[in-house]
Amino acid sequence: MEFRDYLTALCAELDSIEGWDFSRVSDYRGAIPWDYADVVRPYASGGMLLDMGTGGVEVLLTFAAKADTVIAIDISMDMLMSAQRNLHGASQGDVALVCADNLALSFKDNSFDLVCSRHASFSAEEVARVLRPGGHFITQQVGRNNTESVLSSFGWNAASFGPDHWGPTLSEAADSFRKLGMEVLRQEEYDVEYWFRDLVSLVLWLRSVPLPEPFDVGLHWRGVKTLVDEHTTSQGIKTNEHRTLLVCESAL
Repeated sequence: MEFRDYLTALCAELDSIEGWDFSRVSDYRGAIPWDYADVVRPYASGGMLLDMGTGGVEVLLTFAAKADTVIAIDISMDMLMSAQRNLHGASQGDVALVCADNLALSFKDNSFDLVCSRHASFSAEEVARVLRPGGHFITQQVGRNNTESVLSSFGWNAASFGPDHWGPTLSEAADSFRKLGMEVLRQEEYDVEYWFRDLVSLVLWLRSVPLPEPFDVGLHWRGVKTLVDEHTTSQGIKTNEHRTLLVCESAL
């Protein structure tokens, strides 16, 4: 069977996957200096938590139980429907789901003890406004050098996403919070080797994450073949994972 035909059949088998479901993605990465959920968990004990761009709440559920009250927002109703199903399956009914814009928060001043944004946009001014004195903001973002081998195989680079895709750089974001009187507790980034263990995992990823163009097997099968042919190793299909981390505290 030709590669294109095989890839087309594989995508057809995966059509039932909904939302940002990475449960079937088999991957491996080099040693990382932090895990996002582990960073958030100590700050999520008690109080009011706001999770911005919550997606399917899969990550939120790893630390939500520690907070007294949790509000999870997303601009996508499809994501919120997926989140509702995941909440039901996890028997976690004390998370309020709200369709809202991260950049124009519809909450009163001084409402939250913790605001989180994992791979989602944020406004420093809005975050600072809704945080209570002594509250914390934690964000992990995808770095601009992420998955360079994937992008190059498709003929793309970071600029291919367009000028509005990337938010502020790590240093720019940190400076914006400092200007608002907040203290930056952590400002870090990592760029490590990353492997998709198999083609199914790669395709699930391609279909789920933002790309310069929505993945279409008919348009992009050559890019997948190039990536597989040129970057397959004994550990899988090799690329890299670039992440940034910012932890800020509002003034008392």
